Amino acid sequence: MAFIFTSLMWVLAGFVYSNWLEWVVHKHLLHGLGKKRNSFWSFHWSGHHRSSRKNEFRDVRWENIPFYKDKEFLGVTALVMLHLPVALLTPVFFGTLVWRAAEYYRVHKKSHENTEWAKQNVPWHWDHHMGPRKAVEAN
Repeated sequence: MAFIFTSLMWVLAGFVYSNWLEWVVHKHLLHGLGKKRNSFWSFHWSGHHRSSRKNEFRDVRWENIPFYKDKEFLGVTALVMLHLPVALLTPVFFGTLVWRAAEYYRVHKKSHENTEWAKQNVPWHWDHHMGPRKAVEAN
């Protein structure tokens, strides 16, 4: 019973941590540094947000490249790999990070490929891209 409880606590910790990490990366790297034209992270602001605004939430960049060449996929994969040593200490926590990273990428990509699905299932994401400036700046 203690093993199950401990495992559930690691899943919860992984869930909270992965959400916090997504918030930090999005706010500080993708939006903070991403607004600077010469920044490596500018692809997010000048590419992803611009494409979404111009194409009624669709990010057409994804239509022409395989997923393994997508900067977002590569970034999520790099974050998972950065956490690989954690797998030695707590495989349940690491497994949760892998699960959440895959789910983040799946939902984010699907939302920009299927506008109606996004409006129904992730309306805050729709608002983040298509809403007024205040919503776009929100994280």
